[in-house]
Amino acid sequence: VSQGRHHWPITQLADWLLKAGLAAEPAVAAADSAEVSPWARIMKGSGVAHVSLEDVKEAVEVAGRGDETKKLRQMLDRALSLLPWNSKVAQPFAAYWIFVLVASEHAFQGYHDDLLKELVDAGGWKTTLHLHQIIEEMNEDSQEAKSLKESIIQFLAKQIHEDHKVVQDWRAREDHQGMSPALSQCARFAPRFGGAVRRFALRVAAEVHQLAGGTVSDDLRQQQPELSTMYRKVLSDIIALLDEHTPGYQANLKGERRQQWRMGGMDIKRFEELKASPLSDAVLYPEPEPVEVSTKDQ
Repeated sequence: VSQGRHHWPITQLADWLLKAGLAAEPAVAAADSAEVSPWARIMKGSGVAHVSLEDVKEAVEVAGRGDETKKLRQMLDRALSLLPWNSKVAQPFAAYWIFVLVASEHAFQGYHDDLLKELVDAGGWKTTLHLHQIIEEMNEDSQEAKSLKESIIQFLAKQIHEDHKVVQDWRAREDHQGMSPALSQCARFAPRFGGAVRRFALRVAAEVHQLAGGTVSDDLRQQQPELSTMYRKVLSDIIALLDEHTPGYQANLKGERRQQWRMGGMDIKRFEELKASPLSDAVLYPEPEPVEVSTKDQ
């Protein structure tokens, strides 16, 4: 008894039942003698938590033998289906391993932009940063892996450059007829200067600078202050316009407008009534008033 509550001696009861023959130890399930292939571990089940990098390498190697593009495509689709939309959810490493190794296969060379678009569609722009980081951690020094990293940099830079042109065109016009700018969310998740992705951000910034007509030196580190300032300004401009068209911003803007009308002594409803009412004859047909012209001395 502890603080008025009774606690059953479970361990002692279990021992007594076993000794009395009234209970038996649970049978241990026999291990399946058939070994599950890496392909089966990847393609079956609801996740890939128990899939290792070696499993992925073996499965891709087997699928890539001969003309097995169909199997590689199936693995790629499997990887994309496992990517979460919410960037706060733990990223499934195996999905990225599959993407990297399949994209590095000869059959998919030259299609990196298309594959990266599929990646963004599946998991959002944050996945491009995860993918680049995974390649770094995999220590893949192959030419194919380097090509994929370069494709990621160019893919991000191109989207940032295109979004910035949309911003410039939008700011140059005043009448937008209630439309919203056609912007992606790339700028929100693009690599920033600082931490482990500083070099990544520098490469992306250099590409953005070149796409805008700028020149880049051989030693990017010497040009980092200039590129960093430009890059931050470009991202800031894009994000500012994105923020202006979020539901929260629009709601606050309407609230501020209502407040301005209240401060002026007239609410929006009354203004709309006056706006809809016909104009008076004094406005439509003004009559001249006599004016006495003063002399110079006066």
